[in-house]
Amino acid sequence: MTHGNTTEQVPERHRMQPLDVNDQRLNGLIGACATGTESAFEQLYKLTSSQLFGVLRRILKTDALAEEALQDTYVKIWNNAERYQSDKSAPRTWLVSIARNHAIDVLRKRRSREDVELNMDSASIDTMPDREQPMDQQLESSQLLNLCLQQLSRPARECVIRAYCEGFSQEELSQRLQRPIGTVKSWIRRSLVSLKDCLDDHA
Repeated sequence: MTHGNTTEQVPERHRMQPLDVNDQRLNGLIGACATGTESAFEQLYKLTSSQLFGVLRRILKTDALAEEALQDTYVKIWNNAERYQSDKSAPRTWLVSIARNHAIDVLRKRRSREDVELNMDSASIDTMPDREQPMDQQLESSQLLNLCLQQLSRPARECVIRAYCEGFSQEELSQRLQRPIGTVKSWIRRSLVSLKDCLDDHA
């Protein structure tokens, strides 16, 4: 699957930035959001909106839809912050799952269920938590997914996480890792198959 250069198309304010913020800080901000601290919510948005916009745009394909979906996603994050459990899911995994699920909802509302095309490899969808599962089951699925990810080689794991959790295009990954795009595609495809097998083994 090939995508255009996301960096050239994404609005300046949503361009991908290195994610140097650690999980502990994100956990603290989500926890503060759960108590209604608006300043924490503003910080959380500032630190993660570029990442979530990339995820949304990857699925929805247009800036306009992604922009609108981003605002709705953060409303859901605010409303569900008290349900987040840091011992069951990494904060980025939880945030991305909310964004991804909302993007899928947007597509399903715009098209009939039979015609929905998620613009992602079908294998990648199978490896992510089911949007119709209760939140606690989604968190357990995310925890298992993290376990399976650890079984991949480091470069393959980085490709999968940055492509499907951080919204990087394959071209961007090729440039970032200084590897041919064919190698990146191969890493991602093989990794998705391995992840699916791992998850099936634990089903």
